Amino acid sequence: MAEYGPQYCIYKPTKTGKGGAMRWQLDVKKQAVFVDAAAQVGEHKFDWEHKVVMKWGISDIGEVLAVIEKRVDSAELFHQTDSGTAKFSIRFQRDKKPANYFLQMWRKEAKSDQARGVALPLSQAEAATLCVLLRAATVRILKW
Repeated sequence: MAEYGPQYCIYKPTKTGKGGAMRWQLDVKKQAVFVDAAAQVGEHKFDWEHKVVMKWGISDIGEVLAVIEKRVDSAELFHQTDSGTAKFSIRFQRDKKPANYFLQMWRKEAKSDQARGVALPLSQAEAATLCVLLRAATVRILKW
């Protein structure tokens, strides 16, 4: 992902090394939010070189906001290109505190059929921050 400005990052390392990280970045010129995710590869280290990337448009942002705002319990975004398929899912889990949300993002390469991905919990506080940022991104993208 090119550097276009500030990003919101969530890092969730685990002692077992199976954690992950996700970050969101607004690109007003491309009218999108870029999301990338990296698997944990060491103690507090993430594999950004082999990250999974998605470009969210307005409808994708709306799908995610609907879950964060508890209008629906889950959403899945699929993006397919000639090079492969990417998927992002968000699920609200009423009985899972302090992480009431669960995020997954993966990509499957068309040529090699190889898949890689990241899954991580999201707290109410992190979801609230992401909600504010995605709402602001919508306003900036639509120029309202």
